Order: sequence, then structure tokens, then C-alpha cells
Amino acid sequence: MQIGKVAKTLAISPSKIRYYESLGLISAQRLANGYREYSPEMVSLLRTILQAKSLGFSLTEIQKMSHIFQDLGQNPRRVRSYLEEKIADLDQKIEELEAFKHNIFNLLNTRCPL
Repeated sequence: MQIGKVAKTLAISPSKIRYYESLGLISAQRLANGYREYSPEMVSLLRTILQAKSLGFSLTEIQKMSHIFQDLGQNPRRVRSYLEEKIADLDQKIEELEAFKHNIFNLLNTRCPL
């Protein structure tokens, strides 16, 4: 898929795609005419990167994840271990967010004059 179609599909600008490529987060094949061609796997990886970014992951964390996802076929144990750690981290963050939400809810119901 060419960059314009990827950008439209994911509702982002082509410059953002090129930026992520310059960081090494994703890669594209160059066609004879110089156009970038992104594989379905790269589009899926880019979608995951965008989701991670929207959830507050830093570019450094995303870079680490990107390299690990690209390594999926070569070192599955490393990938599994990293992803299990990430799931544990996410579970912890979810618990913290739930506690924060509960505290805000209590504050709203006990002290808010609305």
C-alpha cells in the first residue's frame, strides 16, 4: 500500500508516516519509481504504534516495541517475554486508573455542589 493510501486509511498525514519511518519504527520498500510501498504487516504495526502513542507511550517505548514486533519471527521467546511484561504493566496502570476514577467519582458525589 502506498503512503497516501496508508495515511488515508489511518487518518494521519504522510509526513507522520515518513517521520516514524525515519525513526526506524516502520519500514517501506521502494518501488522503481521511488514511491514507498508498505506491506500489510507494516500498516498493522503502524496502527499499533499510533494506538500506543495515543495511550501515552513514549517514542522510546514505542521504538523498543517496534523492533521487538519486527523480530517476531526470529526470536519469539524474547517477544513473548516482552509482551507479557507489557501486559502486566498495562494491568497495573488499569488498576491505578480505576482507583483514580473511583476517587474522582467519590469527590464529585461528596463535595461537588452540582
